[in-house]
Amino acid sequence: MACLVVWEAEGAYREFTGVVSVHEILKSNLELYADPRFKNASYLIDNFSEISGSTVEPSDLGALEVTDEIISQEYHDIKIAFIVAQEPREIDMAKSYCDQMKDKGFKYEYFLTVDNARKWATNKL
Repeated sequence: MACLVVWEAEGAYREFTGVVSVHEILKSNLELYADPRFKNASYLIDNFSEISGSTVEPSDLGALEVTDEIISQEYHDIKIAFIVAQEPREIDMAKSYCDQMKDKGFKYEYFLTVDNARKWATNKL
């Protein structure tokens, strides 16, 4: 798995490629949360639409949920947009994650396009 991180004025854009695992996503998340720029971020856009595969199972999401919930207690005003491929498995996992994390800190939503994700993430509600 490769993860390109682009820091923007008010947030970050990450693009994942290759075959992703829960351990690699968790490692990438911890690196992102440790970056001093994260404390000023208002959004995070995670683009998984270009991955070639995933070993992540629904039962693996708990590790990501716990980490996100802990971090969101300090940085609760962040929107996290997931971009996923138009594959039922990927959509179901993104939807499940967003549903599980509802009202637990960060605001989550999933999208099928970068444009829609960016519009939602950068919209000042």
